[in-house]
Amino acid sequence: MLMINFFIINDKLLYYYRDIDEATKVPLNAGEVILANCSHFIIQNLNIMDGDVGILLGFSSYNDISYNNIANVIAGIWLTHSSYNAISNNIISNVGGGIPMTTSSNHNIISENIIADNWEYGIGLWASSYNTISDNTITNNQQAGIYLMIFSNLNTISKNVITNNWYGVYLSSSFISITRNNNFIGNHKHAFFENSIANFWLRNYWDDHIKFSPKVIDGTITLPWNPSKTIDWKNFDWLPAHEPYEW
Repeated sequence: MLMINFFIINDKLLYYYRDIDEATKVPLNAGEVILANCSHFIIQNLNIMDGDVGILLGFSSYNDISYNNIANVIAGIWLTHSSYNAISNNIISNVGGGIPMTTSSNHNIISENIIADNWEYGIGLWASSYNTISDNTITNNQQAGIYLMIFSNLNTISKNVITNNWYGVYLSSSFISITRNNNFIGNHKHAFFENSIANFWLRNYWDDHIKFSPKVIDGTITLPWNPSKTIDWKNFDWLPAHEPYEW
């Protein structure tokens, strides 16, 4: 068991915890939080401004990260090799990546967050599966609202308000995910996929949708027998919502 703290930015402390598996609440004077192989932490009500990473979890599970305000860092809440965590009711703005989840960060729930005005993306998954992304407001991110990348499979994206991003949802080499009952409004491109198959789009609202027709989602596929050849491919939301959802 190890806990270290020392002064960092704006007279706040960096808290680093390792190998702790018991109910632990992070103090309110934290300016950065790092968990390594930790479980059952409560990380709540922090104001984290400036620095590299707001909250970083590595090999850590069953933690609650909620009601934090994070801004002006490179990564807001970063999970790597971390599963079964709950990330909810946070405000993450003016950062590089809002919530990056990498390398087998599975079975996490990301809900009711406001993720806005970030330099790169709102939520990004890399090689992470079985996650639920729901009831978030994801707006004005310069690259994408949500990325699913490099075998991020079997994820569910539902009931989010996804607005004014370059891409609303972008899938790359990711499979068998469900995107349903979201509002896509004002994005440069609502959705795009590359080398991603067997994904499902169900009852989303698209502000550029022509009523009484399916919504076409553009993508590309690289032919496995001819890697130099890429062809256009299409997915469909067969029954898109006619009006935006109000929850």
